[in-house]
Amino acid sequence: MLLLVSLALAHSGLEDPPPRYESDGFSNNKACPCGVGTGGGLCSGDTSDPDRSTTVTTFTAGETITMRWAESVGHAGRWRVAFDDDGADVDDFNNTILLDIEDPPGDDGNIGEDEMWEVQITLPTTPCTNCTLQLVQMMDGNTADLVPDPTGRSSYYQCADIVLLAAADTGLDTADDIDTGTAPADTDTDTDTDTDTDTDTDADADTDTPDGTGDGTVELEEDDKGCGCQTSSPWTGMLVLLPLLGLRRRSARP
Repeated sequence: MLLLVSLALAHSGLEDPPPRYESDGFSNNKACPCGVGTGGGLCSGDTSDPDRSTTVTTFTAGETITMRWAESVGHAGRWRVAFDDDGADVDDFNNTILLDIEDPPGDDGNIGEDEMWEVQITLPTTPCTNCTLQLVQMMDGNTADLVPDPTGRSSYYQCADIVLLAAADTGLDTADDIDTGTAPADTDTDTDTDTDTDTDTDADADTDTPDGTGDGTVELEEDDKGCGCQTSSPWTGMLVLLPLLGLRRRSARP
């Protein structure tokens, strides 16, 4: 059972995104530009494939995705991933190359899972509804030179039909559009710092001090005693002396 699963994976070719034409790794992958047609392995015939499939994968424009495939035949060369925003044409693929990496001898992949390969691809940022990804396996043993155009070089081909949506069409919100349900904080602080403090003190400080510096009187408020009297006055002594003077004069007469 495990052996059969391993063989199935080894013959799967492009796995993710799913290919336009199903392939076991040996068929439907030998004609330029997408594996089936008259273009041949050298792109010497028809270099365009208008036969878009119903197997379409939707992504977000500008998204980084993982492509996954199995290397069915261990030829040295290069792997190239390209993009066409409208259809599947060799010239358009050549104008938008997303990846071009070495494929060393042998059929080992790059992730430690036998022949399986995985790469990260960042898709273009412009939305499209008829766009295509192309995977090319260059098999001429040249692992050093980039592949600006596969024409004339022995290759395998597969394509994936995709759609790129704008971020708004996918329902994704930007940070500014997210409602967190938290009302803005009220930073206005109404603090009444006015304090009415009556510091007026009605105090009559006129007192008779022990050292004699006072005038010996204490003035009373009218409402304290019912009158504005003084406790002592120079006229008090005069009133006492007047009767005595009168008696003295009477005794002095002959």
